[in-house]
Amino acid sequence: MAKRKLLQWMREQLKEHAEKVVLCSAEKKALDAAYKKAAPLVTAILHQKFPPSEMKVLAKWKATSFEDDPKLSTPDGSVTQFIFDKDDYPMKPNSWDYDRQIYIANATVASAIEKWIIARDAYKAERKKRLDAYSAMIDGSSTVEDLIGVWPEAAGVLPAGSPPIALGPEQIAIIKADLRERKAA
Repeated sequence: MAKRKLLQWMREQLKEHAEKVVLCSAEKKALDAAYKKAAPLVTAILHQKFPPSEMKVLAKWKATSFEDDPKLSTPDGSVTQFIFDKDDYPMKPNSWDYDRQIYIANATVASAIEKWIIARDAYKAERKKRLDAYSAMIDGSSTVEDLIGVWPEAAGVLPAGSPPIALGPEQIAIIKADLRERKAA
């Protein structure tokens, strides 16, 4: 049986699939645990500055926005940034002045954010390492069968059989005319 050539559109489809399914379980678990510790502490700082009851009043007038990535000043004088998940955003007044706000964090909050940053970076590094391995395998394989031999899951992503070739009657006529012309010459 002939092997099918791995075409560029197949490579792109496989890389998209790898982006969706690759998950580093241990690193993701550590990241989630660090987030669960840091998020409430950062939210408390923001709620102290912008009480939720006041934000509800401003929200009625559409004068609030979400604070999704606050900057915090740590006790050692450095500035760090925490990024909330999309469902946890605290509210702040909707003003350009508040977009540049730097909040003061105590040592406990700074430590929790530092642990979250370390867990986030470890998760990103491990995920990148795995995606790079998949990408190298996809780019290095010349046939579908070679790829499926290493990554059986890829068989469910790609269509079965040979890829369809879209030829219309005009292209077939041109090819036949060219063959007749070359045969006659």
